[in-house]
Amino acid sequence: MSSRKPRAAIALLVALAAIVPLIVGSEASAVKNLPLVCKGAAVLDYNEGTPDTWTISGGAGLCTGNLAGSYTATFTGTGTSTGVGLCEKGGDLPVVSNLDLTVNLTLTSTGGGNQVDLTEHWVAPVTTFPVVMPFASYDGNSLVGGGYISSRIFLKCKPGGSPASTVFRVRLSPV
Repeated sequence: MSSRKPRAAIALLVALAAIVPLIVGSEASAVKNLPLVCKGAAVLDYNEGTPDTWTISGGAGLCTGNLAGSYTATFTGTGTSTGVGLCEKGGDLPVVSNLDLTVNLTLTSTGGGNQVDLTEHWVAPVTTFPVVMPFASYDGNSLVGGGYISSRIFLKCKPGGSPASTVFRVRLSPV
């Protein structure tokens, strides 16, 4: 009977040695595939023209959510739209169409300092301004998240509200 116990213990250890890496690997993969939620602030400015142009500058924030730690985020961007909503000269609707912002984000791990550089397109066929601008976030042709830009306290447009400080909330795909 006593010779069976060591064999059973060895068999159990061999089984665990084979299974544990699979479980740990699955958990690590699951953590890596969780999205990040980023919250930050930046300056959002616009200029009327054909097309209307947008600039995001001085963006900074914090990203959390994938259980691998948090990341600081810095971001800038430029883009175009048709219309600037209520801020358009003679505009009476808060509608912006064909919004397409190219945003460059740098995520830096607060734990190890590892850095990830991303380029995304924040787009909306139709959105609102200066209220809340919801958008979809693309990396190439792949949808990687979405968010909104909340701006223009008390609906102030330029020059009285220029440039306004803006809050971004973005959900990124796994990085």
